[in-house]
Amino acid sequence: MDGLTGTNERNEKTEEGFVRIQWNRKYECGNQIIDTQHKKLFQLSNELLVAMLEPQEKTVCEQLMEELIEEIAVHFNTEESIIEAAGYPEFREHREIHKEMLALASDIIQGYKADNIDPEDVFNFLAVHIVHEDMLEEDRKFFAYV
Repeated sequence: MDGLTGTNERNEKTEEGFVRIQWNRKYECGNQIIDTQHKKLFQLSNELLVAMLEPQEKTVCEQLMEELIEEIAVHFNTEESIIEAAGYPEFREHREIHKEMLALASDIIQGYKADNIDPEDVFNFLAVHIVHEDMLEEDRKFFAYV
């Protein structure tokens, strides 16, 4: 199977692909910065999933994975600043969850580089840990504050 080479082709494949994480407006918290970053995480996650399932060359997947993890770290820092300023009482606990997720992300990328992680594990991390546990469960707890 031919790999996708251009950004537009990659985005088109994400739109019509058989596996993708779908954004839903009910995930929005109402803070434009957080919501925009969450949408970007969905986009980057989908690009990585497509690249891994096509499959793209390993270096391409590693680059996309590193870009996604970097974006997750930026988002976590931004979100933490916003919810702390908003007076969210469980801010410290939320920050600890983020630290744990970043540690897991580091383990996943190292495992992938060592050929110990397959696409299902990456999808599980993205869809279950980031989207479900963080965005759909933990983040909902601070929605009333932002």
